[in-house]
Amino acid sequence: MTTSDKTVMIVDDDPLARELLTAVLNACGITRVLSAGDGEEGLAVLARADPAPALIITDIDMPRMDGWSLARRIRMGAVEGQNDLPIVMLTANNSERNQQKAEFHRIEGYLVKPPTPDTVGPFLSRV
Repeated sequence: MTTSDKTVMIVDDDPLARELLTAVLNACGITRVLSAGDGEEGLAVLARADPAPALIITDIDMPRMDGWSLARRIRMGAVEGQNDLPIVMLTANNSERNQQKAEFHRIEGYLVKPPTPDTVGPFLSRV
């Protein structure tokens, strides 16, 4: 599967952040991008996705359902067949506490805001 065949889902409450990340993904060859404004919407989009995304990039701090809760729900099987989906956290703060939580939730890693093709590319090459 080539990069252009992959679908990536972005979950972020900031519409401008979603637009920026979509542009970065497009620059990396990803043309199929799903997006959601928070974790609750993300679960709904994921449940309807066909094909399923190869990767989810989610902001940590969002209203209603944050990125950690989204990851936890996915890992616990909230969307059938997607509990091992690679998840990357988008954050402005890559703290030690976040690293510990990431290990618990089996997070692939972090993208520090603002994302660039150079920081996003390595995650895309793994999926």
